Amino acid sequence: MSSSVLVGMTARWQETMELGQGYLPVVYGQVGLALAGGALWHVVDVRVSGRQAVLWRVLGAVLAGVLVALTLAGNLAAIGAESLS
Repeated sequence: MSSSVLVGMTARWQETMELGQGYLPVVYGQVGLALAGGALWHVVDVRVSGRQAVLWRVLGAVLAGVLVALTLAGNLAAIGAESLS
C-alpha cells in the first residue's frame, strides 16, 4: 500500500500512468494472500475430523460471508451508493 501512496504523490508518475495502474501491485498482493489463505484453510480442513470439522466449516462459511459483506459495503461507500441508482 505504501508504494501506491508514493506513486500517487509523485508528479512524474501522475503524468505517465493512467488511472488505476498504480493499484496493480496491490491486486497481485491480494491474490497471493487469498491463495495462501486457501492453502492454509485446506491444511487445517484435512487435519480436523468429526464434530470439529463441522464447526470449522460452519465457522469458515460465516467468516467468508462477513468478509464478503464488509468488502461490498466498503466498495459501495467508495463509489457512492447513489451512482448505482
